[in-house]
Parts: sequence; C-alpha cells; structure tokens
Amino acid sequence: MCAASSKPDQSENTDENQNTDQSHQSQSIDDSQCADGRRTRQREALGKLADLVSSRRLGTPAIFMLESIKPLSLVTSQALLFFEPILEAFCTPGDYRTVAEALEDRENLEWLIQRLEASEEARSWETKADTDPPHN
Repeated sequence: MCAASSKPDQSENTDENQNTDQSHQSQSIDDSQCADGRRTRQREALGKLADLVSSRRLGTPAIFMLESIKPLSLVTSQALLFFEPILEAFCTPGDYRTVAEALEDRENLEWLIQRLEASEEARSWETKADTDPPHN
C-alpha cells in the first residue's frame, strides 16, 4: 500500500530543512512509483478483459456500454463491487477487483475503449481479408 504524505517539518535549522526536503522528495518519488505500479496492474487486468471480450466477439456492444457509463464511472465501479460474487465467473478475483478499481478512473475507461476499438478494427480487417477474392 502506498504511504500517505505528511507535511514537512518547519524547523529553523537549515540542515533539518534540507533533510526534510530530501525525505519528501523521496516520498514523492515513492508515491509516483506506487501510482505507476497500480496503473500498470490496472492496465494489465483491463487488457485481459479486453482480450476476453474481443475473443467472444462482444467488442462493439462493450464499447457502446463503456461509452454510455463514462459519466457514471465511479458509480459503475461501485456497482461492480456489489455484483462481485456473480461477475467473478468471468475474471480471477484479484483481476476483478483491479478492474473495478480501474474503472473509477476515466483515463483507464478511455484506454479500455481504445483497446477494444483497435481489436474490433483488426478483426474487421481480418474478416475482410478472408472474404475478399484474390486479385489477379
């Protein structure tokens, strides 16, 4: 779990201020690394979900649904936690929670939509290539 930041100590001693500043810079770096690690885990879980949805050819309905819930992404993620026992059939428990938390962030939601759109476009090109007769 990421550590919470605290206010710097306001002492008169410049050595203590420098140590405090260095400590807070280190804390800031640790917090950003923690956030990056969390974002990476969330994107991995969302990628697995996107692959699962695309493999079942449900990309287009999923895109419509995700676009429609964008304004209510926080409420939606909380609803996912409520329906967790039922919906865990589609994901592993750890991934499910990660996806539910990831959907709170609209950047992650947009990333998932773009990933699904790319998958759908690739699938449509594959289908078109399979059905087009060879040109002589």
